[in-house]
Amino acid sequence: MSRTAEYSIKGYLYQFLRYLSEILAAGKDTKITIEGAIEDVDVAAPGLTIAVQCKYHEQVEKFTLGKIYKPIILMLEHFSNTIELKPKIYYRLFCHFPDQEGFRQLTKE
Repeated sequence: MSRTAEYSIKGYLYQFLRYLSEILAAGKDTKITIEGAIEDVDVAAPGLTIAVQCKYHEQVEKFTLGKIYKPIILMLEHFSNTIELKPKIYYRLFCHFPDQEGFRQLTKE
């Protein structure tokens, strides 16, 4: 039971650090919304919105597409419902998997 609570706290800390990073990197005319209308963090700059989702997977041994399936589907659903809206929306997903680092880019395949 204590492990579950520990992972939850680490997950919240991971999200908090992402929020802080977005706030510190924001430009003068940028509006940051925590737990925004789109994702965990909505970063709205003139002409562009970046929707950021954070996931913390401490108990997972390795990255698999199945572990990011749900947030990707939700992002795609939002995109398909708002494709004609301006400003343009970009989606970013930050995930933590133990013993892994770096970036992965999703493709249509």
